[in-house]
Amino acid sequence: AMIPVITLCIARSGEESKEEIILQAMTEAADYLSTTIIDENGISRCDYNLTEGKWYPYEPPWHTGQAIYALTDAYRLTGKAFYLETAKKAGDWWTSLQITDHPKLNGMLNAIHGDHAGQVIVFATVSDGTAGLFKLHEATGETKYAEVPTQAGDWMLANMCLLDEGVCYDNVDPETGEVLKENSPFWPDKENQGLWDVARPNNEGSLFLDMYQYTGNEEYKEAFITLCESLVETQGPEGLWMDFMPNNKEDGSVHPRFNLWYAESLLEGYELTGDKRYLEAVLKTAATFASFQKSNGTIYYQNFLSGEVNKNS
Repeated sequence: AMIPVITLCIARSGEESKEEIILQAMTEAADYLSTTIIDENGISRCDYNLTEGKWYPYEPPWHTGQAIYALTDAYRLTGKAFYLETAKKAGDWWTSLQITDHPKLNGMLNAIHGDHAGQVIVFATVSDGTAGLFKLHEATGETKYAEVPTQAGDWMLANMCLLDEGVCYDNVDPETGEVLKENSPFWPDKENQGLWDVARPNNEGSLFLDMYQYTGNEEYKEAFITLCESLVETQGPEGLWMDFMPNNKEDGSVHPRFNLWYAESLLEGYELTGDKRYLEAVLKTAATFASFQKSNGTIYYQNFLSGEVNKNS
């Protein structure tokens, strides 16, 4: 999901280079992340209701991890210590979610979805936040920022991944510690759910790749590549993964970011292995999203394979 960022429209002098313009935009976004998005507890604010003037939580571990990623890069490029300090505050909150007192979940992260899926721990809510933690570890050298996501990944690899099938289950009950293998809260009205309704090739965030690069453990590398292979196999000719939510194969609607997250992991898979099939799959995804984009740069939230678009989305 996207972190809401409001940037000012500033007149640019003709003398500014593209690099300077990009750096200025990044700085404005990082300032907003530091002063508004990350709250006093280090938690990312997520959904803002303009009518009510209120913030609502939406997968905070996911979005906090993404904010950490952005702020750590902003610190690297600008040297502004405030960005790193804010990222560390957020990282301290994220790592505090590690479960240490549960008979089944020790080591896992209490990454509650908190929106329409309800009070369940979701694989992607963890993995889409972890990349920021590993980046923060690189910037600070503080072990916990890599150890906590690695331990969560260990739990998920052992309990949620069916690598022979190329998928990992999506959801865990935080009370019982049971992995939800038969019915997904993402499909509350769907009867007779199959494996692909409760599990996906959950490679977004490239968690197992980061774990491999941190530890050197080949098992993690193999898991990452296995999921890359699954993504190549399950990708449709249009470059998307329509068999998996939040895409909707029945009405042909395409989620505006989900497919890009999978493609991003394949791009990292290409950088790791040099396998051109991964790059070719990424190019298919990119071509489809380029076709969704309007001449002014807009990509509407809801696009359809038919070419239709919901301009109210």
